[in-house]
Amino acid sequence: MIRQRFAAVPRGSLTKSVTPGHTLNAQYDTTGTAVEQDDGYGHSVNVTTSSATNFILPSQIAPNNSSQLATNALYNTPTLAPTSVAPPNQTVFDPSTNS
Repeated sequence: MIRQRFAAVPRGSLTKSVTPGHTLNAQYDTTGTAVEQDDGYGHSVNVTTSSATNFILPSQIAPNNSSQLATNALYNTPTLAPTSVAPPNQTVFDPSTNS
């Protein structure tokens, strides 16, 4: 018998946390990686992953989904160590291509 589990959120992923004066909402992709968090007051952060890190490390972190405020990163594929991080409005330097 083949079992399949269909769920919008992988089991164990916290989607909402409420404490006095603070709420945190989280959305996840199918691998269970957090891709967006917000506080319910219009402040959010969006995370983009890539196949280069098997979708486990952020390639871009964007406050309020703004590409102008985004921080981008590249990683060494075998070790997953960061090789380059670029602040907003900067280009990520890729040491493997010298560009």
